[in-house]
Amino acid sequence: MASFLAGMAGALPILFTSKLEKKWQSILLGIGGGVMLAVRTFSLIMPGKEAAIALGYSQKSSALIISIGITLGAALLWLIHNKFPLLVRYQMRLTPS
Repeated sequence: MASFLAGMAGALPILFTSKLEKKWQSILLGIGGGVMLAVRTFSLIMPGKEAAIALGYSQKSSALIISIGITLGAALLWLIHNKFPLLVRYQMRLTPS
């Protein structure tokens, strides 16, 4: 329930953006999406650790597995961000404010 409320709180600013410039709407949507992604990621840490323990791994091994998974996920997001730039970034440069 807490992750749901935190996700909703991250998306609330977009409800008040009807008269903002497109640039600011994009920024607020990015912030909301980032908050929701972080909430989802962190809410899965404990269930993942418990699942690893249920599979027979020790406390330390399960923590290591979760840490490696989070690191690999972050590295993949970084790689995708750098290798495949967003079209929005170029549209914002071309669109006069």
